[in-house]
Amino acid sequence: MKKHFFALMLAALTLGACHNEEPLFPNNIDPENPEPNINPDEAWTRFEAINLTETQRMMGQQLSSFSWDLFSQTYQLKKKGENILISPFSLNVDLGMLLNGLDEESFDKLRETMNLKDYQIGDINEYFRVMVEGLSQDDNHAVFKSANSFWYNKNYKVVNSFTKTIGDIYKAETKGVDFSKKSTVDAINAWCSEKTNKRVPKLLDRTSSEDLFYLINALYFYGKWEAQFDKKQTKKEDFHYADGSKKDVDMMYKHAEMVVVETEALEYITLPFNSFSFSMSFFLPKKGHSITEAIESLKNEQATGDLYDLQLWLPKFESEYTINSLPEALKAINPNLNFAGLGVNMLEKMPSQKGGDILQKTYIKVDEEGVEAAAVTDIMWAGANMHEPPQPRELKFDRPFFYSINERSTGTPVFIGYYGK
Repeated sequence: MKKHFFALMLAALTLGACHNEEPLFPNNIDPENPEPNINPDEAWTRFEAINLTETQRMMGQQLSSFSWDLFSQTYQLKKKGENILISPFSLNVDLGMLLNGLDEESFDKLRETMNLKDYQIGDINEYFRVMVEGLSQDDNHAVFKSANSFWYNKNYKVVNSFTKTIGDIYKAETKGVDFSKKSTVDAINAWCSEKTNKRVPKLLDRTSSEDLFYLINALYFYGKWEAQFDKKQTKKEDFHYADGSKKDVDMMYKHAEMVVVETEALEYITLPFNSFSFSMSFFLPKKGHSITEAIESLKNEQATGDLYDLQLWLPKFESEYTINSLPEALKAINPNLNFAGLGVNMLEKMPSQKGGDILQKTYIKVDEEGVEAAAVTDIMWAGANMHEPPQPRELKFDRPFFYSINERSTGTPVFIGYYGK
C-alpha cells in the first residue's frame, strides 16, 4: 500500500510542477529575454535532482512513510482548536545524529521506529549527508539551510567518536557548556534564531546544572511561487473552521490550468516554487470526510490526476507551533519504543536515571509571493491526459486542510502541517 502512496506522491509532485514534460519558466523570466543575471540555459536547468543510490532511494521512501505516520499521530494528539506544523525532516536528521550515540538495543528500537530496520548506521549517515547537501541552496530563487549543534554538560567527558561522526557527516558544532548559567540558554537561543532567520528566536526558557546534552537541528526555507498570486485578486472570504465557526480571511485566487489529484476522500494540488527543487501540496478532504480519513486515503487508495481549467482559492496564513508530544507520537508508531528510556552513550559515565525528551518549534507564512518556513528540533536528556482540452473546475480551500513542502526529485516531506483553527 505504502509503495503505491509514494509513487503517487512523486507523480503528483511532477505533474503539479509541469504540464508538458518540460520545465516551466518562472513567471518573471522570459526565455527569449531573460533577466540580466539569469541566462536561458540556467533557467532550463535550475532544477537538479538529488542523486540517490537505489538503497538510498528505498531509505527515502521508508522515511517518508515514517514522516506521514508521524504527522497522522501528531494530528490525533493535537489539542482541540489548534493548527499544527511539524518538520519531519528536521526530526529525522536529529534522530539520525542520535542513532550514533545509542547502545545496541536502543539503536535497534529507534531504527525500527524510523522504518530503517534493514539499514546499518553507515548507510543511514550517508543518506542524511547526501540529502542535506542536496537540499541546501541559497540563490536568487530559493533558500534552504540546515544546521546542527551538540551542546553537552562540560562536567562530563564527551565520546570523541560521536562528536567526530556528527561533525564530519552532519556538520554539527560541538560545545561544552555550563547548563547552570543563563548565558548558556542565551547562547542556544541565539544559535536557533540565527539559523532560522529569527523565525524561531527562542527555543528554551531555562536549563539546569543536571542537564546532560541538547542535540539540535535547525531548518530554514524560503521560496517564491513559480507563478505568484495576483495581490489584487486577494479578497475577504469565509473560512469554515473545524469547530463549525467561520471567519473572514484573506483568500488568494488563481485561474490557470493545473493538475488536480483525488481519491475518494480528498483532492489536492501541487504548486512549484521558483527554484523548481521544491513544491508545496495542499490537501483538501472532500465534504463528509475527516482529515484522518483523508490521510489514510493517501496511503491506501488508488488516485487519479487530471488537468483542469482550475479556479483556485487558497487562504493566506501565518502559523507558529510548539510540539512536546513527539515521544508519545513515536510510541504510537512503535509501542516497543520508550524514548525517555533509550540508552545513550555519547558522554562517558552518564547517570543511568536520566531520561530523554524531544521539543520542536516551527513557523510558516504563506502569501501571494511564496512561503517562508522554519523549524528547530531539540533532542534533550533531563496521472493526467494531456491531449484533451481541460475541463473547468473549482477548488476552494475554505475549510480545514493539510499541506506539505517537499523536495521534488525524492518526494521528501520537509514540512507537514494542518490549517483549520
